[in-house]
Amino acid sequence: SSDLLIREAKEAPMTHIKKHSRPLRIVLIAAAITVLMTVTVLGVYVARNWDQVLLNVFHIGDAEQTMMDQSLTDVYATAERNGCTYTIKQVMGDEHCMVVSLDVKLPQNFAAQIVAIDELKALSDENGYDWEGVQNRLSSLYGYQEGDETVICGPYFWKEPILFPIELDENDILDVMNEMIAEHPAFRGEGPQTVLSEENLELMQWALYRKALADYGADEQSGEGTNFGGGLFYEHYDPETNIYSVLIFMNTENDIQGRGCTLVLDDLAVEDVLGYYAQPYDPERYENNVVDNLLTEPLVMNFVADYTPIEQSYDILQDGAKIGTMDLSPFSAYLSFPLEEDNTVYSSLEATANAENRKSYLEHSLHAFDITLTDGSVVTMQMKSAGLTYEETAFFMADRVIDLDQIESIALGEFSFIPSNEK
Repeated sequence: SSDLLIREAKEAPMTHIKKHSRPLRIVLIAAAITVLMTVTVLGVYVARNWDQVLLNVFHIGDAEQTMMDQSLTDVYATAERNGCTYTIKQVMGDEHCMVVSLDVKLPQNFAAQIVAIDELKALSDENGYDWEGVQNRLSSLYGYQEGDETVICGPYFWKEPILFPIELDENDILDVMNEMIAEHPAFRGEGPQTVLSEENLELMQWALYRKALADYGADEQSGEGTNFGGGLFYEHYDPETNIYSVLIFMNTENDIQGRGCTLVLDDLAVEDVLGYYAQPYDPERYENNVVDNLLTEPLVMNFVADYTPIEQSYDILQDGAKIGTMDLSPFSAYLSFPLEEDNTVYSSLEATANAENRKSYLEHSLHAFDITLTDGSVVTMQMKSAGLTYEETAFFMADRVIDLDQIESIALGEFSFIPSNEK
């Protein structure tokens, strides 16, 4: 699938944070029962302790926390590798998408490079770099904004995390990889796989994809059930806490709630920014030769997406005729436009892509759409992935959580949206 956004992998020991029970005196047990009965009888609601990153990035206030409580699950699974501690904190999800909040606690001796912008500009000019391109790179990797005098160059994932709604540990992944090598000539040159490594990551990503297709009963011939996408939605390094925080999203046309999931991390990089731009500009230099890797081999972590989605379904109309459907949650939208059946055998992939039945409803200009709420505010949904198989699909995400009951209108090109339960 063209939407497949996956990277390397390897499992590491993982533990779930839990409270250790200790013997309690009868009087304490009785007191606890009394409190429990009081909470039950009075109907007292204790708000969930939301992860601050989710709250900040999606602009979630008290009302939204209460609304989204059922769509959040606590995970707090940890793994350690190369002196770093990785913690999957919470997962916020809907029917087709999940957002995973992950913290990486850096080693105590880690200190991020702080670069003076004036010094960097002089250095990059001297070595033939386009300053606008340098600024764009700093913005993408380190959150630089024009006017900043310094930039803190913290860690970043050189290869984006992989996230699939299928639960496999390291041995499971290796088994699937070796099955593929045995069955498919294209993979036989890889030879037997005994460990997960950077060298076999491409093979591993196909193994995870293949297993997910099989688990969902997807049809590789038609493309039904094969759309998977994802990547980094947000990242930030805090030098005071020495924590690198990221939000990782995964989307698919399939239902994902309640599923066991596999998260794969690799290539957590730390760059010598001044060292990079001290080298003469080379348009063919694809490898960064001044990077230290804080994750020297792939890391695999597992969790369960145990939450209840909030969703509304819409029919998409064009000139009064239904042409597709949309599943809308408080933070994402999944659009589907069925295409006419075509049993023609084409001579090439290009001919297949240009077949008459492969009409695209979402032109290049329609990569975002607006939702107007009853208070007059407008929320923009940005396209994150799209596909064209037996149907045209597109996945969108917002940067805030909205109350679906407060939707006034939805604007996407010339289309109109009608709740699917309305005639």
